[in-house]
Amino acid sequence: MDKEINSALWRFIRRDTSVSAFEAWVYAHEAALSTALGAELHFKLLEMNYADRNQVEDMREQLEAQLRPALTCECPAVADEDVIPMGGNGRDGRFFASVNESAKPAEDLWWLWLGRCQTCRTDWLIAQEERIHDDFFVVRVTPETADAIRNVAHWPQRWLTYEGVLRTGRTLSRPCRFLDYMAPSLLWTVEDIRRGRPDITVAEMADLMGVEESHVKYILKYQYS
Repeated sequence: MDKEINSALWRFIRRDTSVSAFEAWVYAHEAALSTALGAELHFKLLEMNYADRNQVEDMREQLEAQLRPALTCECPAVADEDVIPMGGNGRDGRFFASVNESAKPAEDLWWLWLGRCQTCRTDWLIAQEERIHDDFFVVRVTPETADAIRNVAHWPQRWLTYEGVLRTGRTLSRPCRFLDYMAPSLLWTVEDIRRGRPDITVAEMADLMGVEESHVKYILKYQYS
C-alpha cells in the first residue's frame, strides 16, 4: 500500500484526523483507495454516512482489521497524544517491543523520558505514571524536538513537573482506587507535588490524585506530625 495512503488511514483510525476532513480526503483519493483497499471496502467508504457515529466507529474497526496485519511496529496505531495502560490489554507490550529509551533528564524527573522506535524511527515523549493511574502518557514529537532533547537536553515544558503529568492523567485517564488509605504511592505523590509547587492547595492536590480533600489532609498530618 502507498505510504501516504496508509498513513492517512491510520490517522483516521487513531482519531488524529477529524471525520469531516477524512470524508473529504476519501473523495479526493477514490482511485488510490480502490487499489489499496479493494472494491468492497472502498465502496463502503464512499457509501458511509459520516454523520452516523456508529458507522464511523465500525469503519475504523474494519480499516484497522485490514491494516494491522501489515504493521511492523505499534507506532502507526498510537495517536499523536495517547494513553497506554500498564498491562491489561497488552498494548504496552506491543508498543515497547520496538520503542526504547533514547534520552533521560535529571534523576528527580523520574517519570520522564524520550523514546525512539527502532523500526520506524518515530520519537516519543513519554511520562511513566505508575502511582496514581498506571499509565504511560505518550506524545509524538518531531525529529527537531527529539534532537534538541538528545543533543542539548532541551526538554519540552509539558511534563517537567509531576503535577503536569497528573493533570494529563485527569484529562485522559482515570485514577486508581486505593484500598490502603496510606499507600506509599499516595505519600510519595504528595511529596512530589508539593516539591514542585509548595503553595499548592489541598483541593488541587485532591483533584490531581482523585481522592477526597480529607484524605490529603490526613496524609499531610501524617507526614508532618
